[in-house]
Amino acid sequence: MALRGGILLGMGLLCCTVQGAEPLRFTSLEWPPYVGAGLYQDGLVGQRLHQALDLLGLQARIDYYPWRRAQRLVLTDSPYVGYLPEYASPRLAEHFYCSAPLLQAPLGLAQRRNDTPIHWQRLIQLQPYRIGVVAGYVNTDELDTLANAGLLYTDSANSDRNNLRKLAAGRIDLAVVDPLLFHYLLRHDPDLRPLADQLTMNPRRLEQKQLVVCFRRTDQGHRLRDRLNLAIARLGPAPVLEPQSPHALTR
Repeated sequence: MALRGGILLGMGLLCCTVQGAEPLRFTSLEWPPYVGAGLYQDGLVGQRLHQALDLLGLQARIDYYPWRRAQRLVLTDSPYVGYLPEYASPRLAEHFYCSAPLLQAPLGLAQRRNDTPIHWQRLIQLQPYRIGVVAGYVNTDELDTLANAGLLYTDSANSDRNNLRKLAAGRIDLAVVDPLLFHYLLRHDPDLRPLADQLTMNPRRLEQKQLVVCFRRTDQGHRLRDRLNLAIARLGPAPVLEPQSPHALTR
């Protein structure tokens, strides 16, 4: 994403400290290890947001809700300026100003460990299978297009946790899930730990996703998005996370 303004303007935005300003308020969901109220600095994405805003002399407060409510609160009259993390997608531009990526993360498919291995090269080859998705989540453009056209069978749940429970119970054959989240939940969630030996990730990934912040589509949201982008550029390229990344699952 192109950076706006000249060098002097950028320097001014980055060096400006707002004395006594209230924290910027964001919504999110419990989605460890990326974001969570009990995680160090609100998780891996939260930490990156705090670091970027610190360069601007600003602070963030992240409040946690179910995913669809987290999005709706930013669309309505509320104290929230944006929500995170979201998968970057052109479809979001109608309603939000989206930042440069804070992190890059994989997206894949979970399956039952003892089932016949599912080999595929193209998504259309998954037609025979019931694919679990989370309501309100962006998946991949191709998967969502095929599902909307009735060419792939998808079944919605209200959370990744419920999707994995449905997978273990045989109600779906595959579940769209981030591998870091998958491994984190099977290690730390008391309801899912007993399922750790039953589930695994399909070796083929769906996509590498960019995790962004979505701001309210107002003049304030536009300004905040541009300022945050300047700070993100100072932090350097968005790190690419994999389940084997150092500390990716331990914070």
